[in-house]
Amino acid sequence: MVPLLGRQVAAVSPNGLPLAVGVFAGLDIWGRATIKTDAGEQEFPPEAVRIRGL
Repeated sequence: MVPLLGRQVAAVSPNGLPLAVGVFAGLDIWGRATIKTDAGEQEFPPEAVRIRGL
């Protein structure tokens, strides 16, 4: 995940549905991914998404 910091990414649910597109801002201590979108920052738990570079 570290190579994706500051890059455009998509958060995708385990069944393939896109949840958010934005800039990958990092991970917290519990593994939640933070993505900065036009609407603000969104956090996603590790079991709910896969982060993919665009």
